[in-house]
Amino acid sequence: MVAANAKQIRAHLCYELKWMLRSVVRFEEVTREVRAAEVRGESVPETDLVALQDSALLHARNLIEFVRASSDPDEKSTEWALSDIPGARRRKVPANLRSFVDDWVQHVGLLGEPVSKWPKDIDGNTIDKDDDERYSKVTELLFKLLRPKHRTTTEETAAGKAYVELLDRAREYFDQRTPEAFDRLTCTGEPMPAA
Repeated sequence: MVAANAKQIRAHLCYELKWMLRSVVRFEEVTREVRAAEVRGESVPETDLVALQDSALLHARNLIEFVRASSDPDEKSTEWALSDIPGARRRKVPANLRSFVDDWVQHVGLLGEPVSKWPKDIDGNTIDKDDDERYSKVTELLFKLLRPKHRTTTEETAAGKAYVELLDRAREYFDQRTPEAFDRLTCTGEPMPAA
């Protein structure tokens, strides 16, 4: 088992979360631009949507692996997981979310189209594949999985405090979707600036 430290959380975990969120937010911005152009009768290429979708799902898959992994306390490893942060526990990831992300983020050489259905949102409704906010709904599922079970216990250590701070800044950016909120979501070894 490797105990995560605050610097690792601010660097590695922040990287996955920050760029997943940015991809989701940009995906929705570009989607709105495409829809507005269609209403005006203009033809707009949707090529950026593919790159943004792929980025969002790749980072989501990495976060899902982090949430569901469990470090072996008897094994010397350089990997760490959510369960290595005090007050946070390994989470059971809904099978439909895990299979959906695994299916859409395929490895090179695997053939075939994704066949998994979209997962259920936090209210238990199946996410519509044509919903312009579909990746925001997947993101909400990830926020729920990343939330520590015992926030006060988690905040008792430097690593736990950095983790909670990261989640708070990530949530702030996701809710506000402003450049200023994005800038406060810094992925360095230093503490994040206050909101």
